[in-house]
Amino acid sequence: MDQMTDRMKFVARRLAEIGAVRFSERGFRMAIHQKHPTAPRSPFYLDLRLLRSYPRLLADVVGLMVEAQPSVWEQIECIGDVPEAATPITVLISQRTGIPMLSPRVDSKSHGIAASIVGAWQPGQSIMIIDDVRTTGDSAERVTALCNSNGLKVTAVMALVDR
Repeated sequence: MDQMTDRMKFVARRLAEIGAVRFSERGFRMAIHQKHPTAPRSPFYLDLRLLRSYPRLLADVVGLMVEAQPSVWEQIECIGDVPEAATPITVLISQRTGIPMLSPRVDSKSHGIAASIVGAWQPGQSIMIIDDVRTTGDSAERVTALCNSNGLKVTAVMALVDR
């Protein structure tokens, strides 16, 4: 999309108002700095974990994401979240589209049922991975690798923001 719609501008303004968008002249350290400590700092930070405390704004975000690619939803059998900021987004996308949700676990669990993917699924099913913010793609790549190694077919990845 070349231009932001009024609805997109409204969501962007609301994200800034709730503090989900922050700016700093000093810059913010990002996950990339764990591997590359000398990488330039980001002049802005997006904390979309805050969306869970603003249900109407969360619903607006989900609406934009679902409506952005209407034909994609017909081609997938399940959706999976990149934990944890994308989890509430993915839950609402699942409810809105009727597509089952899975939760891939990139960190192993040592108690209870230690499944690497939580939810009902079958090998061979197509899955779309939902992320909140894509910076380097590392988080989505880890979830994609986990899904693929368990027999799911990752056919798409969607992020609210692509840095």
